[in-house]
Amino acid sequence: MVSRILAGVLVVAMCGLAVVKITSTADPVLLNCEASLHYEDASSAVPLAYDGTITFHASGKNTGQFLLSGNVRYQNQLYSLSRMAVFDYDNIVLNQYRLKVTSMERMGHDDLPENVFPMVFKRLSLGNSMVLYINPVNSQTLIIGNVVSPIALCMHQAK
Repeated sequence: MVSRILAGVLVVAMCGLAVVKITSTADPVLLNCEASLHYEDASSAVPLAYDGTITFHASGKNTGQFLLSGNVRYQNQLYSLSRMAVFDYDNIVLNQYRLKVTSMERMGHDDLPENVFPMVFKRLSLGNSMVLYINPVNSQTLIIGNVVSPIALCMHQAK
């Protein structure tokens, strides 16, 4: 449930990795990718919802960063979420990648209480890693998923 948000975050990050792999050259490839996310968990006693975007950048050298920005509704309060994560990634085999978050920084307008952040990103902690599969649709589009199902469709633009 809540882990789908984490999956979405990491999925968007991983889409850029596939683009790096697909379009790699001798020079570093700078990529930007943005995706929208919506998640609502009304099954618990205290509903939690997230609406926002993930903006991803890959260096082409097994490192990258993503910015999470949006709104979190928790206990009938609306909060702004704005976090910058830095990560390392490895290509395990073929279209399979492992991403490891190495740091997470709160940006200026983020007012989400620290005790709520783990509820939103239950499995996201420094040193956490996740394996995702990345499949190109064409030169501009990627499908990101886990072993069970596709999670996101990402369009990318080189800047």
